[in-house]
Amino acid sequence: MIVPLFVGREKSVRALEEVMTEEKQILLLTQKNAGEDDPSPNGLYRVGTLATVLQLLKLPDQTVRVSGRGQDTCPVKTFSPRPISSRR
Repeated sequence: MIVPLFVGREKSVRALEEVMTEEKQILLLTQKNAGEDDPSPNGLYRVGTLATVLQLLKLPDQTVRVSGRGQDTCPVKTFSPRPISSRR
């Protein structure tokens, strides 16, 4: 299934831009409280969707429209933060 998503959080946009230069796969997780700007690992559900990013479209309001294809569900065992590079 191909699903369009709209992404506005800066670090999420950077993660998507980075993944487009590499393997184009990303794990999509839902946060428990949509009003939280920077959720901790406890604020995220532990099962997500492994997706292939097909297209990124930057919109005038600085959000990004992402078209992605879900591949499989994926449980999260641990969170291991890795810095997002500043490549552009």
